[in-house]
Amino acid sequence: MFSPKGGISAEIMRTIGAATTSVKVAAFAFTSTYIGKAIKNAIYFKHAKVQMVLEAKIARKKYSLDELLAVYGVDVRVIDIPRGVMHNKFVIVDDTKLITGSCNFTNDAENKNCENMIVTDIPELVAAYIKEFDKLWAMSTVNNASATGKTINANIY
Repeated sequence: MFSPKGGISAEIMRTIGAATTSVKVAAFAFTSTYIGKAIKNAIYFKHAKVQMVLEAKIARKKYSLDELLAVYGVDVRVIDIPRGVMHNKFVIVDDTKLITGSCNFTNDAENKNCENMIVTDIPELVAAYIKEFDKLWAMSTVNNASATGKTINANIY
């Protein structure tokens, strides 16, 4: 899917909304209330287990929704790459569907940017991304909101 503006979040939300057991997210940035709502609904209505790895430098910013997602039940971790950043942008749903592309999970990506994304269920591709997610998860640390001094000042309805 290519989008000069809009539409990508809707496809991501539909795919996450179809989750029955798990959602795994690796993201450079997460500010999208639309995608956040889909994740919240996957937890509340489908009882899906949601794991998220975020780039630590961006997660520390006040606009990141990581602490709010943790309140809703997302197991959020951060990863700090010493000489760079974790720049992944992918979601794995039920270990059978993969969403990936240039699109950060942000409101700007949805409303301002020209982005691309694919959704696939090709087993070999999904398996490769599961392996990458597991590697990132093992390298990550539990997100500690109190260490950042951030306050939760948003809500996802």
